[in-house]
Amino acid sequence: MQSVRSQPPIAQPAAFRWRLAQPLALALSAGLGLFSGSSFGRGNLGFAWMMFLFGFAWVLILSTALGLGLAYRARLARGDWRAGLHIGFASALPLATVYLACVAALTRSIPLASVQFASGGHALARPDFLRHFPILYCCSLLVGMLSGPLFAAWSPWRGEQPQGHDAHDHT
Repeated sequence: MQSVRSQPPIAQPAAFRWRLAQPLALALSAGLGLFSGSSFGRGNLGFAWMMFLFGFAWVLILSTALGLGLAYRARLARGDWRAGLHIGFASALPLATVYLACVAALTRSIPLASVQFASGGHALARPDFLRHFPILYCCSLLVGMLSGPLFAAWSPWRGEQPQGHDAHDHT
């Protein structure tokens, strides 16, 4: 019977090591969140809501691009759904979390009130953390759940792995 100390260490897959792509994507997501959150304090509420929603759409696009890069770097094998889901969630959820946290940090001092426009329309003065954020977070969860398996389905690699790395070595 082998002791725990004699077992070789678990190799970390190449796709999940932090390189330049992940911190750069997190910084871009934080920048979008800071810009979107600060636009709520500037007075133009229509522009602020547009920046908030389009900023989040860009975060989803950025997370899909990051996931595609991670799948390429790891040479994700065709049909490896488990590693594809890991890549999808690892690329979508952190970026959405950083974006929403930056927006929340900059808009928390704005009172949650309904503002009436001259045209008779209504809008909230800032995003409602309990109503809007769970919906947007579920959207990023959906992007992670769909993009990861699609990366595995459309992968050009048929199971070969780069030397010394395994895309889902969890033993």
